[in-house]
Amino acid sequence: MVTGMAAVAALAMSACGPDGTGATGASPAAGASAGTGASPAGGGSGDRDSCLTGTWQVDVDDMAEQAAAMMAQLKAKGDGTGSITLTFGEKMTIKYDANIAIVVPMSAELTMKVDSKYTGSAVSSDWTSKGGKIAGTMPTNDVKMDMKATIAGKEAPMTQVPFKGALDLSQGALAYTCSGSTATLAGPSVTWHLKKA
Repeated sequence: MVTGMAAVAALAMSACGPDGTGATGASPAAGASAGTGASPAGGGSGDRDSCLTGTWQVDVDDMAEQAAAMMAQLKAKGDGTGSITLTFGEKMTIKYDANIAIVVPMSAELTMKVDSKYTGSAVSSDWTSKGGKIAGTMPTNDVKMDMKATIAGKEAPMTQVPFKGALDLSQGALAYTCSGSTATLAGPSVTWHLKKA
């Protein structure tokens, strides 16, 4: 069960799967941009949606709640703290300083908690956004995940789940919407909700 909880936490943080596959069929909310490619911003590329330009904060607590919902049959609860900051400009950067905690009741008096701490950053110089998809590569990447499990307040052994860190944009499969000061990034398991900083 600990490994399963760890995998769920890792999925929550990776808006796109480690193999570059992402959600398909994501549709923009009413009035939201699905990527017009009209922005001249970003290294002279016309393939960058001007709606995305700027700095955004991810709703980390919402991500934790979505991760916990994947284990609803276990009555899991999620709590997210810290920050994930995305900046879209000439480069796209993502900075992690966040913790996702998943708590599962094992009995009336016993609970298990997995804390997943994410730190580091990643950078893309070739990112594009058009047709509701973000693509590119993030070769500069030092994102790390440190996981710890506790049962009844005591640390329990757990298998560390591999985490490549940041977004794999290489196949252009990361769907997004953008409207004013809100945006979403739709991954295979959760949707990141962003607000303009």
